[in-house]
Amino acid sequence: MPWPGLRAHSSARVCSAGGFGKRRSASQIWLVRATSSAWCLVAGAVPGAWLAGSFNTLRDTAASLSNSVVGALAGAIIGVEIYKAMRGVKVSTGVIFVGPFCLGIAIGRFGCLFAGLPDRTFGTPTNLPWGIELGDGIAPHPVQIYESLAMAVFLAAYLVALARRQQWAYRRAFYAMATPLPQQ
Repeated sequence: MPWPGLRAHSSARVCSAGGFGKRRSASQIWLVRATSSAWCLVAGAVPGAWLAGSFNTLRDTAASLSNSVVGALAGAIIGVEIYKAMRGVKVSTGVIFVGPFCLGIAIGRFGCLFAGLPDRTFGTPTNLPWGIELGDGIAPHPVQIYESLAMAVFLAAYLVALARRQQWAYRRAFYAMATPLPQQ
């Protein structure tokens, strides 16, 4: 089973969703529940991304709809937690977010970089040789690349820890990924 502790929850019970009263195997039940959970994740992530992103950009003089990966994460967590409450799932499921979220940021932040100034996710001006001029004559830190590399390194460490069955990867990886470092 992909998630520790889910075996007891998805033991070979009768699956009412799509099962029409037929007895299903644990893997079939898991597939139905994982699919349902994924729909709840999307149902929370999409409005979360648009609401959180637009909350900032609608206050500008040139209001526009926008999106936010933080809003998507928050919405996805809410959607999955609602699903878990409805289904009585008591085990931690945060581990399913870690890999896809890290990969999404590692790739997606390059989209922010390529979008240039309109994306408004650039860093502070720098004189360092790797500053990237985005069209306004100022070379800011490429924070998109920094974040992408940090997430790629974390994803690699996470995958190695999963392969070695290290407990932090199953129990604390979501918190390690989602907790910001203290500002100094």
